Amino acid sequence: MPREKPGKKETGRGSSQKKKDANGSQAIRRLARILNASFHPGDCLLTLHFDEPGLRRIENDHDTADHQMMLFLRRMQYAYKKRGVIFRYVGMTSEKDDETLAPARLHCHCVVSGDLISKPEGCGEYLLNGKPLREMWGYGTADVQLLRHQDDYTALAVYLCRQARCLPDEKRWHPSRNLLKPDCVDVELTTQAIQDYNRHKRKGMPTLKLGADGRLLIPTRCTCLDDGEYIPAIGTHYVRFLMPEARKLAPIVPEHERRGGGRRRV
Repeated sequence: MPREKPGKKETGRGSSQKKKDANGSQAIRRLARILNASFHPGDCLLTLHFDEPGLRRIENDHDTADHQMMLFLRRMQYAYKKRGVIFRYVGMTSEKDDETLAPARLHCHCVVSGDLISKPEGCGEYLLNGKPLREMWGYGTADVQLLRHQDDYTALAVYLCRQARCLPDEKRWHPSRNLLKPDCVDVELTTQAIQDYNRHKRKGMPTLKLGADGRLLIPTRCTCLDDGEYIPAIGTHYVRFLMPEARKLAPIVPEHERRGGGRRRV
C-alpha cells in the first residue's frame, strides 16, 4: 500500500509565491469588509510606538509586543464598559515598512471605537476619560488618526496588512468578539447570469455590461473598490464596487445609536 501523501512540512516546499500573494489579497479584502462593517468616521487608528526603554522591557520580541497590545486594548475595553459604551477593536503588531516591506521597528496598529477618545482644546494629546493614551499604553508614544468619511476602507486594510508579519497559520490581526458581520455577497456572474440580472433587476439598480474584450464594466454611478486582473484565457475578472444606493443608506450614526451597538450597513 502506498504511504500517505507527505504534508508541506515534510516536503519542505511550503506555499508558492502565487499562493502567498492570493492569501495576502484575500486577507486585505476580509479586513476591509470588517472595517467597513464595524467602524465609521470618528473612530480611531492608533499607532503604538515603543521607545528605547519600552523595547528593552519587551526584549524586542514580537510575541511580547503582541501581548502588551492586547493588555492595552483590554484596559480600554474596561474604561468603555464602565461608561456603558460599546467598544470594538482590531489590533495587530507590525514589523515591516509599509512601502519597502523592509524590517522596521516594532509597533502596533489598532482600529478602535472613538466614542470616548477626545483631544480638548489646548491639549497636545488625545485623552481617554481624561487620561492620556500615552500613559495608558506605557511603552512609548501613542499616535491617533481619526477615520474620515470614506466609501470604503480598503486602503487602510492594505496599509495595515502590508506591515504585518506573515507566518504560516498565524493570525494577522486580533479582532474583538463583538465586531459586526460584513453585509456582502460574492456572486460569480456568467454571461447568462448578467443577462438574467439585467432582465429582473429592481428599480434603481445599475445595469451590468461587458466590454468588447470581455471585462465587466463598472456601472455608472457606482464606486469601484477593487478592480482585479482580467484573464482573457479563461474569461475571469474580479470586480468589487459600491452600489449607488449605499451612500443613501450610510449616514453618520448618531451617538445614542452607536452606544446601543446597532447594526450598520457595510
